Amino acid sequence: MSFQPLLRVLRSAVSYIPSTSLIAAREMRDLPARARRRPHEADFVALRAWTCRSPTVVDVGANRGQSIRSLRYVLDDPLLHSCEPNPFLADHLRGAHDGDPRVVVHPVGLGATTGTLELFIPRYGHTVYDTRASLRAVEAQSFLSGDSFLPFRPARSGIERVSVPITTLDALGVAADLIKIDVEGLDDQVIAGASATIAEHQPVLLVEFPRPETFELLAGHGYAPYAYDPAADRLRRGDVARLNTFFLAAAHLDSFASILD
Repeated sequence: MSFQPLLRVLRSAVSYIPSTSLIAAREMRDLPARARRRPHEADFVALRAWTCRSPTVVDVGANRGQSIRSLRYVLDDPLLHSCEPNPFLADHLRGAHDGDPRVVVHPVGLGATTGTLELFIPRYGHTVYDTRASLRAVEAQSFLSGDSFLPFRPARSGIERVSVPITTLDALGVAADLIKIDVEGLDDQVIAGASATIAEHQPVLLVEFPRPETFELLAGHGYAPYAYDPAADRLRRGDVARLNTFFLAAAHLDSFASILD
């Protein structure tokens, strides 16, 4: 049974309630998974097999912090550099991890060059969907449709624009062991701005819905794509994953040997 029609109705109903953010509601929704220390996406479980200890992780597109929690569930004492361009979400992350020396919040977006770009945040009625923000207008706009809301009234929808700083991963100067990227279709730009970091440190990469350009860029660095099968607890080489794709170089294979096919 699909819950999508009900979800669309609920979104439309909530849009009539004045609200600055849905973070509190989403945090409440996550409580059962958090109590069980279950990652928000099953693919993160593959990292439990990784033999790297106390890794340095760059979390590109930290959103409201769900990846921070998931990475802490599956890794041994990671040092997390969390990059989030949405100023509202960055403030939330800094407040949630104030005083935590193992989480460093960078209120920036990562791309191929440094500068300033517009962040596009979808709004429907009174509700601003800050977790659906994107540096690509088309990605933010795609959320505002009948696929997300029932009923959907275009006159109640809009896009908020916020100017945000952009830098490159290379400019951060982080000696990364793992780079997790979830940036709504701009992963190839992040990779283009991380070429020196990748060449020097050879991090494992975990990319949500990688673009074809990303496969090509990483192949040039000697990386191959792998998809995790949660049911079998196996990491298999292949070009397409259901959600997240791991990119591994030859140097990583031994550290994932227990789950590699």
